Amino acid sequence: MIVQHLLLGINAHVNHDLPQVVVELAPRDTDVGVLRGDFDAVNQILAESLPMVLRSLGTVSRWVNTAAVFGGAQLFDFSLQVARRRAWEAAERMHPLDDAGRAAYVAELDGLVRVLAYLVANPGPVSKLGVALGRRCEDHDPRIVTTQLLGPLA
Repeated sequence: MIVQHLLLGINAHVNHDLPQVVVELAPRDTDVGVLRGDFDAVNQILAESLPMVLRSLGTVSRWVNTAAVFGGAQLFDFSLQVARRRAWEAAERMHPLDDAGRAAYVAELDGLVRVLAYLVANPGPVSKLGVALGRRCEDHDPRIVTTQLLGPLA
């Protein structure tokens, strides 16, 4: 489903890339907390943009609007908040480490992302029925999906 593809991208970005970017931006001789205000500002922007994202997604994945009415939007927002909070915690743990420690921690993040990706791409038996039904309510033309989600292609 389109939502699965989006979740796979969000998983890789938030759980793997984001902690590394925070660590890279924070000078080693400071506390990573100097970036917390900017990090939280992005969280606010994401929360404010969720209704627009759901509207766009609903044009190509028609079941999304129904799911949003029954709490899907709040669940997605909550999940994103949890993932970003864990990304911040990962950055805090990684920041004081030396290069070898950071490399080892990134390997742990790789494992986490792989497990979460597997769970998203291979839903359990109960969820498989929902995924099959959801696919029937989606546009399958990549050009239509891309245009609806990103706007007209150049």
